[in-house]
Amino acid sequence: MIGYRRRVSDPNKDDPNPATSAAADVSDVAASPEIAASAEAAGEADAFDAVAAAAELSASLGEEAAAPASAEKMLELELLDLTKALDARNAELAQANARATAAEKEIDQVKTRLERDSAKQVEAKSRKFLLAFLEVLDDLDRALVSVREDVADGDATQEVVRGVELVRSSFLTKLSSFGVTHRPSLGEAFDPVFHEAFTQVAVTDPAQNGTVMTVLREGYMIGEELLRAAGVAVGKA
Repeated sequence: MIGYRRRVSDPNKDDPNPATSAAADVSDVAASPEIAASAEAAGEADAFDAVAAAAELSASLGEEAAAPASAEKMLELELLDLTKALDARNAELAQANARATAAEKEIDQVKTRLERDSAKQVEAKSRKFLLAFLEVLDDLDRALVSVREDVADGDATQEVVRGVELVRSSFLTKLSSFGVTHRPSLGEAFDPVFHEAFTQVAVTDPAQNGTVMTVLREGYMIGEELLRAAGVAVGKA
C-alpha cells in the first residue's frame, strides 16, 4: 500500500502561497488510511440505518393494512352469526304459525260441530213443538168435517163452517212462518216416505190399487224435509 504522509511545514521557511499550503493539508488528510476507513464505516452505518428504517416502515404499513382486513373478517363472522340467528328465529316463527293455523282449524271444526249439534237440538225441539200444533190443526180438520156433515143435515149454519175454516187458515199461516207447509196426498200412489198407511180400502178399479183413496191425517213439510207423514187409506184391488 502506498502511504501518504502529512507534510509539515517548516516554521522557519515561509510559504509564499498560503492557499496552496491549505489545499495540500486537506489532500493529505483525505489521503490518510485511517481517516478513509473511518469515513467508510460511518457510511455503512448510515446505509444500515436507512435499511432498518425502511423495514420498520414496511412492517408498520403492513400492520396498518392487516388491521382493516381483520376488522372486515370479524364483521363477516358477526353478519354470519346474525344470519343464522335470523334463520333460526324464522323457523321458530314458521312452526308457531303452523301450530296456530292447526289450532284455528281445530277451533273452527269444534265450532262447526257445536253449531251443527245445536242446530240439530233446536230442530228437534222445533219439530216437537210444531208437531204439537199439528195435533191442534188435526182437531180443526175433524171439526170442519163434523160441521160440514151437520150443515148437510141442516143442523148448522154456513157461518160456523166459515168461522172454523178461518181459524184453520190462520193457524196454517202461523205455522208457515216456521217453514211448515201442507203436502197434499189424496190420489197419489202410496209412498212410504210421505205416507203412513192407516188402513186399506177395497177398490174395483185395478188402476186404483196402491193409490191413496182417503187422507185421514194431513202430511206436512218443514222446508225441504218431511215434518209428518200423511195418514192415509190405501186402495186394494
